[in-house]
Amino acid sequence: KDDRLSGMTQAAEDLQSASPRIARIVSDLSAFSRPAPGMNANADIIRCIEWAIRTTSHEFRQRAQLVTHLGVVPRVTGDEARLGQVIINLLMNATQAIAPGNADQNQVTISTSTDERGRVVLEVRDTGVGIPKEILNRIMDPFFTTKPVGVGTGLGLSICHGIVSSLGGEMRVESELGKGTLVRVLLEAALPEETSSVRAPAEPKSGLRGRILIIDDEELVLQALRRILRNHEVHCVDRARDALTLIDQGEHFDVILSDVMMPSMTGIEFYQKLQRGRPEMATRVIFVTGAVAAPVEDFLESVPNLQIAKPFDVDLLHDTIARVLAQQLELKTAPDKSHGCPDKTGS
Repeated sequence: KDDRLSGMTQAAEDLQSASPRIARIVSDLSAFSRPAPGMNANADIIRCIEWAIRTTSHEFRQRAQLVTHLGVVPRVTGDEARLGQVIINLLMNATQAIAPGNADQNQVTISTSTDERGRVVLEVRDTGVGIPKEILNRIMDPFFTTKPVGVGTGLGLSICHGIVSSLGGEMRVESELGKGTLVRVLLEAALPEETSSVRAPAEPKSGLRGRILIIDDEELVLQALRRILRNHEVHCVDRARDALTLIDQGEHFDVILSDVMMPSMTGIEFYQKLQRGRPEMATRVIFVTGAVAAPVEDFLESVPNLQIAKPFDVDLLHDTIARVLAQQLELKTAPDKSHGCPDKTGS
């Protein structure tokens, strides 16, 4: 009986710890199911990679260190959801080629570059067991697999090859037994007028610059926002508790961008604590949201704070931050007037 109770308790703890990751995956899937305007014919490969990494990050913990070398590349001809599926499959294959237990001694590397023909080159390299030379030319055949029975269907690389080929691209595999595998995907660049995969951050339209605190447990999101908002003074933390510590220590921020779904302390809990201790700072919080459950949606509807949805629209992000900065400036120049939060519609 005690063993069963212990097992049930462990299962409940595992489920609770996995909930934030599941919520982020659902949020990403929701975003990818709604193509952005004008993006039906081409895709941002960097965004696809970031989504795939978030989706598979739990697989790396016991097996390998993930290394990224994401060079600036043009958009590619294709659909982001399908390319995201390809990258997820490649990352999963790479991790499963490495036995668990020696994560600090193994690597999975994902990189982007362009070749001499202007094609986008996506590479996934692992330090796993490798593939015997005699079966290397069969690994993209449907139902062929080197995995044990019950581990894989043998459709992963076949599906990837089919998707890449349908987009006019190529997929090549190099491997050496005992030394790992390299999968190289070559994709045609989209039309020149739409080739910017990593846009230079736009200047804030209002001309206002501020001190911004960003809270998100995903390092890739922090990197992207730091790059987009480099015209401001940006401080990033990956835990809401760390943000509270900074504020308690007297750090001043004009704007706080906070993810809603985070482990340990959610964006909602962070906001509620801030509201009790530093209500003037709580008015500066902009919530970063994806697909959320009904209780979270009800909370967001109940507060006057602005919101930004993932994936980010860069211009809307700048405009929303500018509105909060403008409110802070107004409060400084007119201290005797009473002001509420800006209209949360973002328009």
